[in-house]
Amino acid sequence: MGKKTGLFWNLFTSGTFDTFPTQVRSRIIFLNTITIVGLVTLIVFSAQAFATGIFPLGMSTAIVSGFVFFVFLFIRITRFFTFGAYAIVTIIGSLYSYLIWTGGAEGSGVLWAQTFPLIAVFLIGFAPGIPFSFSLWVFQGIVLLLPQLNPANFSLSYSLRVLGTYLFTFIFALLFEGIRSSTQKNLLKANEEIQLTTLELTHEKNQMDSIMSSVQEGIFILDKELMIQAPYSRHLEVIFERSDLEGLNFINLLRGSISERDLSASQDFLELFFTDNPNLPLLNEINPLSLIPSNILLFDGSMVIKYLKFTFHLLKDKAEPHVLVVVYDVTEETLLEQKLAQESVVNQRNMESLFQIIHVEPDMLQDYLADTDEELTALNNLLKAEDGDPAQIVLQMYQSIHAIKGNSTLLGLTEFSIKLHELEDKLKDLLGTKPGWKMLLQLTITLGNLRQQLDEMEELVQKIMTFQKSEAGVQPAGLLGRTLQRLAIREAERAGKIIQLNLENFKPEALPETLKKLIKDVLIQFVRNSIVHGLETREERLKSNKDLVGEIKIDLQEDSGSLSLIYRDDGRGFDLEGIRHKALENPAFKDMKVENMDEAHLAKLVFHPGFSTSDVSTLSAGRGIGLSLVKHRVEESGGTIKVRFLPGKFTEFIVKFPKMLA
Repeated sequence: MGKKTGLFWNLFTSGTFDTFPTQVRSRIIFLNTITIVGLVTLIVFSAQAFATGIFPLGMSTAIVSGFVFFVFLFIRITRFFTFGAYAIVTIIGSLYSYLIWTGGAEGSGVLWAQTFPLIAVFLIGFAPGIPFSFSLWVFQGIVLLLPQLNPANFSLSYSLRVLGTYLFTFIFALLFEGIRSSTQKNLLKANEEIQLTTLELTHEKNQMDSIMSSVQEGIFILDKELMIQAPYSRHLEVIFERSDLEGLNFINLLRGSISERDLSASQDFLELFFTDNPNLPLLNEINPLSLIPSNILLFDGSMVIKYLKFTFHLLKDKAEPHVLVVVYDVTEETLLEQKLAQESVVNQRNMESLFQIIHVEPDMLQDYLADTDEELTALNNLLKAEDGDPAQIVLQMYQSIHAIKGNSTLLGLTEFSIKLHELEDKLKDLLGTKPGWKMLLQLTITLGNLRQQLDEMEELVQKIMTFQKSEAGVQPAGLLGRTLQRLAIREAERAGKIIQLNLENFKPEALPETLKKLIKDVLIQFVRNSIVHGLETREERLKSNKDLVGEIKIDLQEDSGSLSLIYRDDGRGFDLEGIRHKALENPAFKDMKVENMDEAHLAKLVFHPGFSTSDVSTLSAGRGIGLSLVKHRVEESGGTIKVRFLPGKFTEFIVKFPKMLA
């Protein structure tokens, strides 16, 4: 049924006529209707004429049918409906003229002619339809009123009635077309006005929709109950990853996204907008949602953190006040600022590291980085071990961090040394305890941060290595010797002392590779201890009739059974009573009967973890871990350590390693 309806509609509208105005569309349908109906009628009449033996009428009707069919095809193909209308009017007018002239079947020609004014005026319009219709009326009058031309021999009264009827139809067609045209114009004008108004309203709505859909901010209005009102910007749904926002309580929207404390503060803050005469400048200053991280639930159930910035504006009207809220998703900007801040810290750190290491020898830097990497890797493996004793882990970390700090201070890496010093403070508080997994996790994270900073430093070192090597020039033989000389000069300047480091009998190249790092760590600790604790100031040495320049002497001796490292300074030696006094003050030694200890046992206290004669802790000394670390690592490697001293004269450490270890 639908296909049949579509076929008929296609025939009567010539396929399409949507591009034509309304007043033209009706004429197109009328034109096709007249054409199709006329064509069918003409074909029937032509067949009837031939069947009854009226060949002239049948032939003429058939010819007219052909013209009508041609016009139908022409206007369907070309869509030239004006030509088609004039052609149909002309054809019908000619056919009616022929019928009037010949009388038609039983004198019916004049009856067909009565319809012409309606066809002509409606198809081709008011003005051109008048001459066509009037011409056929005149032609009909001539034929009917002249007896010699009257084919049907109509009476005069009948002929006048026929002419009067045509005239009446003519006038009616003119009046109808005039009224129809006028009404159609009025309707068209009203329709245009409606369309214009609709367009304006649509334009305004589209503008509002465009604004609300294109703005990159969440814009909405809150009523006194803090309910989100419609309309709101589409981007609000993008920000909060949900579409059911209309009529939702704003506080409930935020619940779960921010802390309960911020949520409560936000509700109290918003309620102030609906009080009498709210202080708007103050409200803008105390806005708790000016920039806040929010946990946003995504459609897939996962959470994402967005940084949101809210601004609030009071709207007053006759009914009740409302609050206009604008929310900005500033996640990208905030993360970028954080990244830039982090990069700024890294760049600042790199600059400080650059200034600190620019004049350090390349080999010394590489040696330091390798040793520090080894220490951190060992600590990381220690923390990963499942069966490790937490107390022992803390002690070993404490010792390793102290060793790394000493090497960092040696190279002048002040910032890195300070961080290590702060970590030492934390570890010192944990000594003797069994920290839980949370504390161990924090220590692991701290080590990771140190590793990252070390990697940055290593990258920086690699960048300037070529420059440093080209500037290094000729250096004294032996990296360890140069390292000790550098340490001695730096620590002496810091302590305000004058020293001389005697390495005449110390040949670092004779050290086996397995002991080089250990010997370096031991000697760094010895040198630092001598300068901070052992060697006197110039004034003290002057009073003791000593040379103003303190001497540190390092010897390396090798015999058939062992390798001996002999370290000696000509300082004040051990202050045994001072050691006893400090031990008595330290709760860690309360069970050792320090007050009754002999000199040998008092001297051994300097190797005890946590013992120090310094009152304060600095980057150079005061932790009480240096000599303890030396003794632990020497004995761990199979060696031994002894100390000899003479108060006021010297202190000497003797470190021995079996030849088989070397």
